[in-house]
Amino acid sequence: MPTPPFSGPLNAGFISAALPKHPALASFPLPSSPALSLKVKLPELPDFKMPKERIRRQLLGKRLAGDIATGAGVGFVIAPFVTVIDKAIVEKASSGTPMLESCGQSILSVFRSPLAFCRSPQFLMGWACYAATYAAANSIRTMCDIRQATPTTAKSSIFVGTTMANSSMTLVKDSYYAKAFGAASATATAIPTATYAAWLLRDFSVIGSSFILPDLCKQFLASGLEVDEVAAGRVSQVACPVLAQVVAGPLQILGLDMYNRPLANLSWAEAAVARLNFQASQFTSIVSARVCRMTPAYGLGGVGNTWVRDHYNEWLFEREVARLAASEMEVQQQAEVVVDLVMEKNNKWDWSS
Repeated sequence: MPTPPFSGPLNAGFISAALPKHPALASFPLPSSPALSLKVKLPELPDFKMPKERIRRQLLGKRLAGDIATGAGVGFVIAPFVTVIDKAIVEKASSGTPMLESCGQSILSVFRSPLAFCRSPQFLMGWACYAATYAAANSIRTMCDIRQATPTTAKSSIFVGTTMANSSMTLVKDSYYAKAFGAASATATAIPTATYAAWLLRDFSVIGSSFILPDLCKQFLASGLEVDEVAAGRVSQVACPVLAQVVAGPLQILGLDMYNRPLANLSWAEAAVARLNFQASQFTSIVSARVCRMTPAYGLGGVGNTWVRDHYNEWLFEREVARLAASEMEVQQQAEVVVDLVMEKNNKWDWSS
């Protein structure tokens, strides 16, 4: 009996065995026939083993682009609310203008000329500040995910990177607001170092309560109180930044007060008493305004940023898996055509031997 000119096995079901189960593959008809064991020498088909981590690394550029775009979009949405309230806080602390009066004037200006408002320095600075903050947080999370950083390292990296992005932009924005809307007697003077120090401490408390504390609070609610994890995350993301304003509000007032009222003619003790009295007179209104400000800025904005980023990454991953599955399916179909041709051209051989 002649010996067949080809020998070697072909596994027609290698895709279904190699690919991880994933919803994106439901629409692709994998081969249902059993594995063929033919004495046919065919090119070795490559194994398709693409774990999630490798796919995510391959998508790094697109993921980072999505992180930046998400941050810019969320920043644009929340910037009008933050701009109106920031201006009201500065005018309240410097000239005593009632919060509602200042907010009402700003809102009217938005509706009268929205394009002019969007071109104004105060809006552009607010947008840049929060776009940079969210883009930095998103990008650092992505890099920590790619490098499989520990939770401690990830939280520390997010806190440091986000604080640097937020503080640098916020200090520029607050300096402009203080000079543009502050006390007339102080607008020509330089911002003192003590004011910057107070604002930096404020930013540390804000960033920590927006990007670090919500994860810790979510873990406590989910494991300690057995709250649904998704609900715990949303509650934590909204509540933590709001509660932190009890600390951030007085620091904001202190920085503005040191700029508007240097009190250089008073002793250290007298100046401290004067500033404490000013804190007491402004605390309720300014902290309440900052609570209203933080709800869209880091509460609802944080929830929206997380939702958009997670859904974008999920869509990106599923699309890539579907593309890879389609590519491997094409290879499989070509291999089956080769098998058919070989069997047709060599039907004179006895395959039963």
